[in-house]
Amino acid sequence: MNPAAENVYNTFMASLRSVGTAVTLASVGVYLHRRGFVVGDGKRVLAVISQQVTFPLFLFTKIIYCNQDWSDDPCPDVAKTLHEVWMLLLWPAYVVGIGLLVGALMARMAGTPPAHVRSVLAACAFGNSTGLAITLLTVVHSNFPETSDLGRIDPTLFLSVYLLLYPILQWGLGGWLLAPPPECEVRNFLTETAGEEGDTSTETSSGAAMPLNDIDGASDGDGARPVFRRSLSSNVRVNVLNLKEVKDRLGLTSMDEGLYISEHDLSGFNFPDTEGEHASENAPLLPNDSAAGSYTHSNNANASRMVVPVGNTASTALNDILLASQQNSSQENTLECYGAAEFDRFSTDDSIDERVQRMTNSFPTTSPASDPTTTANRVKTLSNSKGETVWSTVKNILSRCFQPPVIGAVAGIICAVTPLRGIFVDLVDRSADAPMEWLFDGLHNVGMAAVPINMMILGCNLSASQMKDHTLKHDPNMLSMRTMIWIVIGKMIIMPIIGILSAIILKLYVWDIPKEIHGSFYLVLMIVFLTPTSNNVMVMVELSRSDTKEGIASVIALQYAVAPLILSLTMTIAIGIASDWS
Repeated sequence: MNPAAENVYNTFMASLRSVGTAVTLASVGVYLHRRGFVVGDGKRVLAVISQQVTFPLFLFTKIIYCNQDWSDDPCPDVAKTLHEVWMLLLWPAYVVGIGLLVGALMARMAGTPPAHVRSVLAACAFGNSTGLAITLLTVVHSNFPETSDLGRIDPTLFLSVYLLLYPILQWGLGGWLLAPPPECEVRNFLTETAGEEGDTSTETSSGAAMPLNDIDGASDGDGARPVFRRSLSSNVRVNVLNLKEVKDRLGLTSMDEGLYISEHDLSGFNFPDTEGEHASENAPLLPNDSAAGSYTHSNNANASRMVVPVGNTASTALNDILLASQQNSSQENTLECYGAAEFDRFSTDDSIDERVQRMTNSFPTTSPASDPTTTANRVKTLSNSKGETVWSTVKNILSRCFQPPVIGAVAGIICAVTPLRGIFVDLVDRSADAPMEWLFDGLHNVGMAAVPINMMILGCNLSASQMKDHTLKHDPNMLSMRTMIWIVIGKMIIMPIIGILSAIILKLYVWDIPKEIHGSFYLVLMIVFLTPTSNNVMVMVELSRSDTKEGIASVIALQYAVAPLILSLTMTIAIGIASDWS
């Protein structure tokens, strides 16, 4: 065989083996999830083990590692190596910046709605530079002889430097891109629903439809109408009376079913005598105890809606909050966000009864004769807490940036550039007799589990995304198939091309990297452009309560579906270039 052709063949087989290994590990996760062995809490436990233990130890031990083979050759000088590759600290900013530009181009080409453009930007900008990249680099390193750069120097050493800044950009910039809207999502949700479906009526206690404009125009002395006017007017757009349509959009697992009131429950309202001028001011906005304690079904044409009883404590507290909003109209958004925040506190794994009980316990205990001044003070406290929310958000971002993997990499670098490294590994004759070698060996063995665990988690997530209710794919708020295809093109084809060309230009005209680390260094530079979208993007979308969560999950699954072919080809090119430079 021609030497050049043989080199291409060997390079392609090395990349195919690395991708095949990653697919095999992920397939184990798919199997475990489909069989029901790793679901719910099981996935969370694996994720915690990976994030808190195996991943940090993997990075820590890789940085200070020195093969104990009784060799006369000195251990690699990590401090010198890191000094020569300082530009890797800034490389994440370049990668993410290019990804944002590519994402903007893909969104324009796909005609993506403005509301979804930020999700497209995040999907193109943030790649899987941790679990999958480490798996690929580890397999590539093991498939090359020690006489080559790729076989002698572990590329994950350079990747650990890259990962110092990348998580900060991912959670900082990504969190900003996918941040929730300034007003409550539930309020926007109801506005969109009303606009799409043209639903401008509600039901009276007798079940008859009443136009909203008629309700708003009803006089204060018109019996039951002031109650509907107050609860459905713009002053209180989010309450238990106008949340019916949210169920159709989010489903039972996303919203608390105890907050839905059927027309039978509406007939249980205690409407007071309306002869006085202010007779209806303190009318309850929730059903009375008898109505709240019954299970009913509405006569909605779309579906039968079971209503779960609302406890007395929750009913009283919600009444107080809604009544206080009428006296403090300036606190409208605070009250709305208070309600939306309560919705997100219910686990989708809980039964309906458990969620109702949790909802009841989440509200403060008050009596029916609660002082409106006390309730108003509580609302004022909620408003004043907005200032604290900014600092809480900053702390949340910092906690996400400086997560255990980043701390593990920083700790490894500190040990590697100081005499502390000699405590963990024998740097003299590599005879495995360092004072704390036994500790390092244990940490190293635990860290080696990071790659398989991480890929199994990926497989579980991909399986879960495919087992979702596929009826949501027809939702107009979901990412369109055209948008998803353009995201795949941008992330799996255009980004690798830019990354490979950037590495070539930088090597030829800009950087003067020592030749002995050329192969591993430039392979890391290119591989961070090749990988599919990071799973953390799906996490950030979920945290933002965006309706594109299912679309992002489908995009990630689609990228991994084409990865065996496209990623194998791009890896072949990157490995071939890196090996030629070694």
